[in-house]
This record gives sequence, structure tokens and C-alpha cells, in this order.
Amino acid sequence: MATKKLIYFYDALCGWCYGFSPVIQELYQQASDSIAFEVVSGGMVLGEREGPIGEVAPYIKDVYRQVEHTTGVTFGEPFLQGILEEGTTRFSSWYPAVAMAIVQDLQPGSDLAFACALQKAIYHDGKPPAEPDTYRTLAHSFDLDPEKFVLYLEQKMYHEKAQEQFDRTAKFRIGGFPTLVLELDDEYFVLTRGYMSLEVVQFRLEQVLKAHQA
Repeated sequence: MATKKLIYFYDALCGWCYGFSPVIQELYQQASDSIAFEVVSGGMVLGEREGPIGEVAPYIKDVYRQVEHTTGVTFGEPFLQGILEEGTTRFSSWYPAVAMAIVQDLQPGSDLAFACALQKAIYHDGKPPAEPDTYRTLAHSFDLDPEKFVLYLEQKMYHEKAQEQFDRTAKFRIGGFPTLVLELDDEYFVLTRGYMSLEVVQFRLEQVLKAHQA
């Protein structure tokens, strides 16, 4: 049987991925019966890019309005007036990626829902992405043991799985997020680089599938 999979390269700290959440969720509702879905954490904020959110606050304050206007999502006051204004919350893609690896291991098939829930927790509810309490709350909402989940965040196995996702992103030469790639058998087709509307994504997906069947 032919392999059909949509690979969603995202980063929990990517505002445009937050804006893409309704699109990818709707696409999942429409296509998951016939196409597998997989989330890959991209590692957008690592190494020298990690640090207090205040270091990139001017950029975020400019871009979030563009994201809201283009996508229709809303950035919450707890984020805008809380951690963004306060400025000391550490921004790093590391723990969000480790958390994603845990969910993929313990609750396969929930990775897309978790990705969207994590971004809502950060950008709407103002939850710090590097704090254990953020993941306790998310784990509980996914019927996972909150205290065990926090312990897993420090396990070497899940750190290695997160690094594997970063390496995979690099191997695919993903230059930005969100990026949606369709895997058909042993071929890969980039459907989106950056935010696209549901209609555009659907059209591109249909075109590739039709061409592959011809």
C-alpha cells in the first residue's frame, strides 16, 4: 500500500505556526482518514537564540499583529501584558520539543493536538515554555500523569528524541516554519513554506495527489 503522510515541521515558539494551528487542525479533520499526520519539532530557538523573551520583544510586538490580521488567531493578554511585557521569561525550543517527544511516545497520534494546545498555552494563556508547571497542566489535559511527565522532561531518552527531530529538520533543509511536506512512497513534496490558508493548502495537496496518480 502506498505511503501517504503529511509531515508538519513546526516550532512551539513560532508565532506563524500558532496562526497556522486552525488550518492544520481542519486539514487533519478532513484528511486523517486517508493520510497519516506527523509533527516534527524544528528547533527554531536554540543555542545563541535562547534567552529572555525581552531580547526579541520588539520583533514579537510587531509580528503578532501581522499574524492576527492574516490568520485570525488571537494572542492573549496573559501573554502580551504578562510574559512579553515583563520580559524575563526564558524562550527556548528545547523543552517544547522534549515534551513533544514524550507525547509521541506515550500517546501516539496526539502530537498534532498537543502542538496546537502547547502553542495556545504559550501565546494565548501566557504559560512559560520552559517551566514544569506548563507541562503539568498540558499533561493533565491529555490524560497523562503530570508528575511523571515532568520527570520525563529530564530523561536522556527524550532529549535524544528531541535532538533527532532537530536533525531531521536540518536534513530536510527546512528554512522556516510552518512547513508542510507530503510524503508519497519515497518522494517528498513541499506544500507550504510559511503560513498558507486552508484553501491554498487543500489546492496544493489535491494537485500533488492528482499528479502522482496520473
